[in-house]
Amino acid sequence: MSTARPVKLSLPVSGQTTINHPPFDPFTEKAAVLIFTATWCRPCSTLTPYYSLYKTQYPDLPIMSMSNEPATKLQHYYAKVLDQLKHTVVSVSADTWETIGSEFQVNGIPFAAVFIDSEPIFTGHPAQPEFAQALAKANQAIQDAKAPATE
Repeated sequence: MSTARPVKLSLPVSGQTTINHPPFDPFTEKAAVLIFTATWCRPCSTLTPYYSLYKTQYPDLPIMSMSNEPATKLQHYYAKVLDQLKHTVVSVSADTWETIGSEFQVNGIPFAAVFIDSEPIFTGHPAQPEFAQALAKANQAIQDAKAPATE
């Protein structure tokens, strides 16, 4: 897991082509999940429904699945289930994919990163039990930030 980043990462909304929900920059959210995926990846396809389940469980937690495939390919691939996808699916440029992927040493997909205050608290395969634990922790950070301060 990466502990410190020398540069502040950004995934500008202008650099994304979303196929379902409004885009967002996971690095500017209180907490967020970024998943590297591809349509040709069988494990990625198997895990996709779980991301929507997690989004149902944690509705305030932004979850984005990112591919460097063309948006038209993603739209065609997800066409039959698009209305069931609760997490955001975006297409980004190969350069963006490479920049962010190299920062987190992505060497295979599916690969997930969970952030709190733009710092990774989990990086790795989303089937690992630590992924679910990180989601709960990220969601709690959002809930804590929303809670009114008590004196």
